[in-house]
Amino acid sequence: MNFFQAVVVELNKPSHPRLKAASQMLWKYAKRLISSITIGSRGVEADLGELFKDNKGELSTIDLKQCRQETDELLRESETRIVVFMDDIDRLTKSEIQTLFKLLKLIADFPYMVYVLALDIDMVARALQERYTSSAEEEAEGKNSGRVFLEKLIQVPVQLPAPNKLTMCRLALDGVYQITKAVDIWLSEEERTRSRVPS
Repeated sequence: MNFFQAVVVELNKPSHPRLKAASQMLWKYAKRLISSITIGSRGVEADLGELFKDNKGELSTIDLKQCRQETDELLRESETRIVVFMDDIDRLTKSEIQTLFKLLKLIADFPYMVYVLALDIDMVARALQERYTSSAEEEAEGKNSGRVFLEKLIQVPVQLPAPNKLTMCRLALDGVYQITKAVDIWLSEEERTRSRVPS
């Protein structure tokens, strides 16, 4: 739900009336989607629809499919590209990673909306492998089913090279020098020479 809430808040910022209408319909879609879910554990069930009743105690009569179609139509009409950035996906729990990718694949594939995902592909693939089993052919080729799933979902992968150790060391030392200046601590020439990174 936080995902939809964050997108709706951002879409409400521009003064573009079609995006505002799309954001309102997207919120209705999210509420209908959540209200269609019933959760339960050990004999206790909760209908999430109860959370989204209006002030008269009624759920919207717009069905989920119609709501989705109207959201798609409004986004297409707006002709405005929406880019959603998601960072540190690999820091989520396995369950959260699986839920996020299920959301992206099945629910959040809206027109004019693009997702930029920052992640450690190996960690995310391992989390997804538990959820998505390999086909016999993939197993014979030794492929990780999580990685295969990501390859199908991600259209333009961009892999960043690992930073070089020397560059990281220089960056850290520059940070230390700036901090010492900011708090008015001066290193002697000998201290600076000892901590200098060779070229």
